[in-house]
Amino acid sequence: MLEYFSQTLDFKLLYKYMEVLGPEVPILRVNMIKKEKLKSNNYWIMALVGKMPALEVIKFHNRQNLDFGDHGWKYLQKGLAYLQGNKRSLKKVQINDILKSNWGNNYIYSSLKTCPELRVLKMNNN
Repeated sequence: MLEYFSQTLDFKLLYKYMEVLGPEVPILRVNMIKKEKLKSNNYWIMALVGKMPALEVIKFHNRQNLDFGDHGWKYLQKGLAYLQGNKRSLKKVQINDILKSNWGNNYIYSSLKTCPELRVLKMNNN
């Protein structure tokens, strides 16, 4: 479903997906989306991470060579803080081709420090 989300941008379907399958999905692969197409910028990242109680692994992919941006990191940080507030934590985070500029490096620690159970951090930046 999320493979094609960037093409459809159907939030109603996304929220239905999170409601029905969220409690059962431990691994989530997310493709970056052009935030200019969205009124809410990268808010969807926070909603996605925060509303999936079984989530243990998240893998971000940037196949379109998009900038994750300042807002992307802030919303990810808020989603992870929500997980921590509910006594949950990610165990693995994989980031592929999202660290396009040096400012992104400043957000990695602040975003992931809310994941006390994090065991694997994999970054690939081609």
